[in-house]
Amino acid sequence: MAGLREQQKEKRKSALLKSAASLFGKRRYSEVKLEEIAKLAEVSPRTLYSYFSTKNELLLAVIVRDFDLAFKRGQEVIDSDTVSALAAINSLSVCHFAIDHQGLTREMWRFGIAAFVCDPDPHFAFEYENCLRKVRDQFERLVNKLKSNDLLPQSLDSEMFAQVLESSATQLFLEFVRNSETPIEAHHSKLNTMNAHILGLVACR
Repeated sequence: MAGLREQQKEKRKSALLKSAASLFGKRRYSEVKLEEIAKLAEVSPRTLYSYFSTKNELLLAVIVRDFDLAFKRGQEVIDSDTVSALAAINSLSVCHFAIDHQGLTREMWRFGIAAFVCDPDPHFAFEYENCLRKVRDQFERLVNKLKSNDLLPQSLDSEMFAQVLESSATQLFLEFVRNSETPIEAHHSKLNTMNAHILGLVACR
């Protein structure tokens, strides 16, 4: 019975996340009411509030789910054969810093990031922070692999270099989500250019 209850609980949570992502994407985040999400997910508002106490908390959960897909893609990049450090780093950057996963819009990211910064205590904000650590960890594991394949200098500090790559990509992503007019292709181009510049500095040491 306990196993069945957990399955039902997870099914309701999944339905809420799917419904929230759908409504947030189709309409402005600020216009969507939690009661509408509950109705689309075919659960009562009371049930929704037992999972998520605020709309920001629900949005953060949607974003965390998007991170999970990015981690799967990132692992594929790390596991794949590569002969180019720049190509591998560009691929991992796109996995984590491009809006092409489960339909998250720039507006959703803006509200989600603001909620994380302004209210860091709730459970899902901690999950969001954990996702950020995992992103940096994937960059560090990729750097270590590139070093082992002699595609990056052995003397390079993997942790510090991963932090530089991740921080630079994060800054470009924040600029991208703030400006709704910037095409995704231009964002990708900026990511690639930044990564090439950072690698160029390493090569000049």
